[in-house]
Amino acid sequence: MALCATQVFVLCQYALSPSPGLAGTIQLRPLSTIGQQTRVVLGGHTDDAKWAALTQLAGNGLLLAPLAVATALLTQMRIRTIGALAIATSTAVEAYQWFGGTGRIADVDDVVLNTLGCLLVFTSIRLTLRPFQARPIVEESPPPAG
Repeated sequence: MALCATQVFVLCQYALSPSPGLAGTIQLRPLSTIGQQTRVVLGGHTDDAKWAALTQLAGNGLLLAPLAVATALLTQMRIRTIGALAIATSTAVEAYQWFGGTGRIADVDDVVLNTLGCLLVFTSIRLTLRPFQARPIVEESPPPAG
């Protein structure tokens, strides 16, 4: 329940809240924003610009982390299913940003980062827990007589 509340808080606070003074626009060129922000982080920009770009990249990568944690710990969901859920959730957030009058930019790269981050967190948790999961005991059958 706490993870669900955390996910709702994160979405409302950072993704769905209005951004005054901006007109809602849409960016549909894949990897355009990611490339631009990566160049800012790695290039000769000011520390403030680098920090803003890094925060944007990391924030989008971790936006759906509570969803990943909840599904990894509480369900037997497969990676394909969590991937589809992450894409659907992220696409819904971006659609709301565009159509909902938030003044935010709906960006296809946000969907990419949200989904990749969700899959990375989900997979990391599953791999971390794998050694601790109970394995079925397989009894060896006695050798055939004769």
